[in-house]
Amino acid sequence: MKNLLCKESLSAFGFSPATISYVKENGAVLHHLSDQEAEALVEQLVDKVIVSLCGANQFYHFDSFDRAALRKLYLNLLTELKRLPAQEMELELLARRHYRALQAWLKRSNPFVKSLYAATQPYLAQEVVCGEYSAQVQLQLLGIETASLQEPILDLGCGKQAFLVKHLRMLGLEA
Repeated sequence: MKNLLCKESLSAFGFSPATISYVKENGAVLHHLSDQEAEALVEQLVDKVIVSLCGANQFYHFDSFDRAALRKLYLNLLTELKRLPAQEMELELLARRHYRALQAWLKRSNPFVKSLYAATQPYLAQEVVCGEYSAQVQLQLLGIETASLQEPILDLGCGKQAFLVKHLRMLGLEA
């Protein structure tokens, strides 16, 4: 995964070839997006960015203010894409501005990242492990015997899939 906090001179931040190709081939579509379509596209982008970042580091936290700022950042990107001729050089410059804006947003929303990720590494040296573990792995790692649990059981930080909670419920436990 790319390190968003890497110095620009050491990293090849830019739009993917697929994005550049899409913008070149579909510039007219972007120009004619309705406000409602643009809003839906931006919401989807914001969701994907946040999921992607949290996939790299489970300790990121984004509140409604952070989401609104990221939404604004992507609305600005879309506005600029609509204005630009779809030439590679302009898209490259826009991509660099966009990544600088993303860096600034990430540093504001999660200040600890400045000390966590080196500005000299284009890729994250070590991602924070943050996958959702199966119920069996959680029980084993935590040394929990289900027979010794007292109901109701509250799993703080259970994750989107809530594997442990679902497993406990399947066993007939109130969780």
